[in-house]
Amino acid sequence: MRTLPKDFFFGAAFSGPQTEGAYKLDGKLENIWDTWSDERIGDFYNQVGSYVGNDFYHRYESDIQMLKSLGLNMNLAPVADVSTNPADFIYDRAFGQDAAGTAEFVRLSVETYRASGIACTLKHFPGYGNNADTHTGLAYDNRPMETFESSDFIPFRAGIEAKAPFVLVSHNVVSCMDPDAPASLSPAVHEILREELGFTGLILTDDLVMDAVTDFTGGKSAAVQAFLAGNDLLLSSDCRNDYQALYDAVESGEVPMATLKEAVVRVLAAKYALGIV
Repeated sequence: MRTLPKDFFFGAAFSGPQTEGAYKLDGKLENIWDTWSDERIGDFYNQVGSYVGNDFYHRYESDIQMLKSLGLNMNLAPVADVSTNPADFIYDRAFGQDAAGTAEFVRLSVETYRASGIACTLKHFPGYGNNADTHTGLAYDNRPMETFESSDFIPFRAGIEAKAPFVLVSHNVVSCMDPDAPASLSPAVHEILREELGFTGLILTDDLVMDAVTDFTGGKSAAVQAFLAGNDLLLSSDCRNDYQALYDAVESGEVPMATLKEAVVRVLAAKYALGIV
């Protein structure tokens, strides 16, 4: 297994709205589910919950300290998606409240992460809605822009105002923003996040080998398209091929060096803010 740099970003995404991944770094990148027993995973779930109330900070802080004890400095959470229908795919991973309730949860989550020194990630921009599972295929979101403005964007705005450092973009094809590509591969969606919502931090993709992406690309690497769309970090379960595709694109000039440098500056700024460079 390849040894990674000590200042490499690493994080968790356990199932649940506030502590959702599965990776740690201790010299090597490992999948936590491969190293934890069923009993330990069960203990984790028993400790993690949706803590919104007067004691939110103290109870959430204990969960964050547990993540830190595992060697984590980044978490792929909180889930900022608005979902109130138990039939929705995303419901079990979301907070399960309306936009206002979800926004308050997101704000408290980000503030607690910041106070604890762990980077957090708002997801899945621009809002998952009632769409199908993009792990298993393309999902088309045909809701009007007004719905995003009046609902889905509200928790993301709250998280951005609370200074969340990362935003993860979904693979849904959102027709009112870009009917021709998944959001993660769409410059138009990233422009909305940057210009309309005013986000200046790191943007990252969901896993680029999820079926929604591979169906869209016909099985080819989406790394270059994802980077050129505006993502600073690419999540991939096929690191070797996606790295090589992006490397080749930089070497050939398809990816402008100026664009690469902009992303590098944002990554270094985020690491500096975390105190790891």
